[in-house]
Amino acid sequence: YKTHMKWYFDLMQIPDAWQEFESTGEGVVVAVIDNGYKLDVTDFPTNLWTDENGNHGWNTYKNSGDISPIYKKDGTAYNNSGHGTHVAGVIGAIANNSNLIGAAYNAELMLINAAHYESETAEPSFSLDDLLEAIDYAIENEADIINMSLGLLGGQSAQLENLINKAYEKGIAVIAAAGNQGASTSVAQAIPAAYENVIGVMASDKTNPTQLAYFSNYDPSGKYYDVVAPGYELLSCSIETGKVAYMNGTSQAAPLVAACAALYLSEYPNATVDELYEAIRKSPTTNIKSNSTVVTDTTYNFKLLNAVDLLEYGKVDPDVSTNNSTNATIDKSLGYI
Repeated sequence: YKTHMKWYFDLMQIPDAWQEFESTGEGVVVAVIDNGYKLDVTDFPTNLWTDENGNHGWNTYKNSGDISPIYKKDGTAYNNSGHGTHVAGVIGAIANNSNLIGAAYNAELMLINAAHYESETAEPSFSLDDLLEAIDYAIENEADIINMSLGLLGGQSAQLENLINKAYEKGIAVIAAAGNQGASTSVAQAIPAAYENVIGVMASDKTNPTQLAYFSNYDPSGKYYDVVAPGYELLSCSIETGKVAYMNGTSQAAPLVAACAALYLSEYPNATVDELYEAIRKSPTTNIKSNSTVVTDTTYNFKLLNAVDLLEYGKVDPDVSTNNSTNATIDKSLGYI
């Protein structure tokens, strides 16, 4: 942790938020929609949502409770098949003084596998039907937050947007990765990150944490994507037993934001999704610049999410009124006025 994670936890003031607000995500259900989860690996989250049949989520491709990653016939992993396991660990890796810790380690994770593999060399695919079913599953089972470290650049889907709007209307916050093509929204927007009722997350660098990572999609207009979180060399759970893994991407930045949202909802359980979205969008005070190797002719500024600022934003100062027509007396035996 000290060598590989502390820099980005401190950058976002996540440990300070734990200490100041005593909030670690308890009481909040985060649905992770991704490509499978290996539950028996080092430091994997143990605070898992469970249905009446003992399932910790659902596989919308297989239509079963089997949420494990897919393996080749020879037992080796498909390309990028550890993605979901890593993303889940970023949010909720167990706090057991071992290698890792999740940013909201007491949040309850609902694990939904919506992926399949076309070939042994391909990246995982998400069909629209399986993705829609995954979101609907999270809605029907009353998740508080949905994390989607996936998307499509330049795509359109009225069905997807309508279902996300349904989640929003049900009070569910949707957090999505902006994508890793280094593309501006002036060229194309990533869905679902660019939708109005979604918090779109860009990724910042490690070597120069004051700028976006070179791969991060970005939004000069400020209309489509909302905030930045670290997304380079994040350490989390590996599907290889006894190991942990680095991954880079807006896929890693998004669950950091989802975890901070869980801290907020744990602290303010009666907050509406609009209040949460306002806090995420308006609380950041630190600027992250566009990557100078990607945008060479100008500089754009984006906002880095900070956990303490986020939770401070949710505080409501009480209305205080005074009445000067009353008399005050001192009772020394009780010790108060």
